[in-house]
Amino acid sequence: MKKFLIYAFLLSSVISYSQGSLVLIGGGGESNGGWSDAPYTWGLDQSQNKKVAVIYYSTSSSWIPEYFMDLGASDTALFDIDNLTLANSQATYDSLMQYDVFFIKGGDQWDYYNTWKNTKVEDAITDKFNQGGVIMGTSAGMAILSKLIFTAENGSVYPDDAMTDENDPDITLADDFLNIFSEYIFDTHFVERGRLGRLIPFCLNTSLSPFNSSHNKNGLGVDDRTAICIDSNNIGEVMGSAAVTIIEKIFSPLNQDPRISQLIEGQ
Repeated sequence: MKKFLIYAFLLSSVISYSQGSLVLIGGGGESNGGWSDAPYTWGLDQSQNKKVAVIYYSTSSSWIPEYFMDLGASDTALFDIDNLTLANSQATYDSLMQYDVFFIKGGDQWDYYNTWKNTKVEDAITDKFNQGGVIMGTSAGMAILSKLIFTAENGSVYPDDAMTDENDPDITLADDFLNIFSEYIFDTHFVERGRLGRLIPFCLNTSLSPFNSSHNKNGLGVDDRTAICIDSNNIGEVMGSAAVTIIEKIFSPLNQDPRISQLIEGQ
């Protein structure tokens, strides 16, 4: 098993309250014996009992539990939580809390946000993290793990549209869901889909209504077949076949920042 260490950094000033570990995966599909073995095994190794709950919204996930078992999990279970009744059930919460690793599949982050917000599933994810558990998310399952998220309520937004208009109505952001990674907004499939041009406007939008933040968020974009693993000491390590892009706070309005103007002109 080969592990690629691309970049490591200290996040203690960003997530001072965190207790658990995170595995943030840009998407691209797992590969038994390939790139995903290292970060997925890392996630198992951070847990006490290596028990994995695979959580999703009506997407086929039958192979993932088998994959985790091949990597050394002691137990796995599938949780298809696709309606409010299941999401807000105490029985769902109790069942989830028996596992110490939560793996959230890809799909549509609007389904996750719209169905799981203010429910026992949201409580379980937050409580498990705060109790020292491991939260893993890939693609849409990663996108929902920052406090400020792109909900995709109106579908995707394309980088060229976002770069030319930071008020594009398709830039649907929310900050009332999970509060695990408070100073960042995440994006996935990053280089493959040219998403630098939309993550910057996402960051800038935090100064607008309804957020009205006194400062803009940072951005974190993860490429396909790549993961950043953040341990309980808030040290991040990148594993996989590509890279993670970190955008530090941008304070200038989009159309007044010469760096952004140059990017727009180059579209």
